[in-house]
Amino acid sequence: MKRSFQMILALAMIVVLTLPAAAQDAEKKKKKRKKGDRSNQAVAALMKKLENAGLSEEQLGKIKVAGKEFTPKFAALAAKRREAIGPDAFKAMAAARKAATDAGKKGKELQEATLGALSEEQREKFVALQKEQQALTSALRQKVAAIVGPEKAKELKLTRGGKAKGKGKGKKKKKADN
Repeated sequence: MKRSFQMILALAMIVVLTLPAAAQDAEKKKKKRKKGDRSNQAVAALMKKLENAGLSEEQLGKIKVAGKEFTPKFAALAAKRREAIGPDAFKAMAAARKAATDAGKKGKELQEATLGALSEEQREKFVALQKEQQALTSALRQKVAAIVGPEKAKELKLTRGGKAKGKGKGKKKKKADN
């Protein structure tokens, strides 16, 4: 009797000690899966921004529906980009971007250096697909702005609230005196 009790106790201790390790392994696998799925970054970033914005449950529900509507569109666009550009070109772009970042380039210089790794044909395709993605992101933001209302949309910077940045009237010409 005493011996069987010791065996049960030993098995229980083994289970207790190995359970946290198994849970950590499962958690690591989940994180790895999430990292690989980048097809809906725009939707995920917007949802993360809106979760802490103090919106009602009804609004959040409508926004989640809109996000689910746009997720396959972003995924299709990402697949189209991968097919048009190719994995080797993406690797070359990543290497060029890293080199340009290490050289201290920022903004447009960094983007030009990154796109410089592409052939002219690939570059045209990439820029066209990038414009498609911008239009899709803009449509998503407009839909969310319609759900939350104009004041909250302006507060969350979903809309620009007037003129687009850099699209002013420009410099006024001086009139010559007659």
